Amino acid sequence: MNHKKHKIIKIISIIAAVCILFVLGGFMAYRAEVSSYFDNSIKAFTVPDIDGGYIPQGIAYDSASDNIFLTGYMGNGSDSPIYILNRETGSFIKKIKMQDETGQKFNGHSGGLSVLGDKVYVAGSTKACMYVFSLKELLEAADGSSVAAEQKISLKTDGDFMRVSFTSCDDSLVYAGEFHKGAIFYTHASHLVEDGRIKQKAYLMGFSVDDDSAVPVKVYSIPDSIQGACFDGDYVYLSQSKGMLSGRILAYNLKELPQAGTRTVLGKEIPLYILSEKNASKITAIPPMCEELVTADGKLYTIFEAASNRYIIGKFMGLKSVYATPVEFFR
Repeated sequence: MNHKKHKIIKIISIIAAVCILFVLGGFMAYRAEVSSYFDNSIKAFTVPDIDGGYIPQGIAYDSASDNIFLTGYMGNGSDSPIYILNRETGSFIKKIKMQDETGQKFNGHSGGLSVLGDKVYVAGSTKACMYVFSLKELLEAADGSSVAAEQKISLKTDGDFMRVSFTSCDDSLVYAGEFHKGAIFYTHASHLVEDGRIKQKAYLMGFSVDDDSAVPVKVYSIPDSIQGACFDGDYVYLSQSKGMLSGRILAYNLKELPQAGTRTVLGKEIPLYILSEKNASKITAIPPMCEELVTADGKLYTIFEAASNRYIIGKFMGLKSVYATPVEFFR
């Protein structure tokens, strides 16, 4: 081997070693940051099809059946799924293929879902809508079958729109949440909220829903990069993606949250509240790319997109499971 080739191989080896050390260093820093989360959490169940093309987005809970619902989309463009699992045992019950309100195949980015009463509300993402499914029909459907939405609720007017990236609910309202990040993931210009200390461009809006429409009742201004929200008694939790090695859960005590005036959203003037990084009661480090979250039996359940085949990295971080953590850990 001549001197020139030896020198090139040496340089390549040094670069490779530096890269490996950089990755290992980043991974060790990540594990140190989230070690408390893992120490206080258990693996509730393995995410179905996590190695088969499913890209996790949404998680919801139905207390009547004690079932967990998952949604998202498939990397190969096939029908977007709703998975149903038993919360207590973690056992898989069925997979439903979603159809839109016209009965056509739905393979969109179903960013999240919520169960309220006898309905399941699925985020319609860039279509600025929520798809409404019958809970009874989903529970009675056969594994592998297709179920059509009963209706599509539009969240768009001539002067406003909400791209529904995730959903949530409390005891009476359904919430639609937006994801804002840079110029690509944008929201309507009127959703900008500034108060001198913050500048936020996304909404989490609560609706009273009837058979025909959704009526805006209240709106929260939320930070950038929020992937999910969960209301639990006097608290609301937001999941925030901060890159490939970092995630956070922001907790807020709603009793301590003053009204910040009003906003006109989708043509209706409603109370405004601000959820920011500055007024969170606690911010907790969690693994990266956490999507929606939900509470059940005193635990907060989180699901991670990072373990899908689209990103891979989460497979080496133990994120192929949904984790359950006592809610007190985040307060």
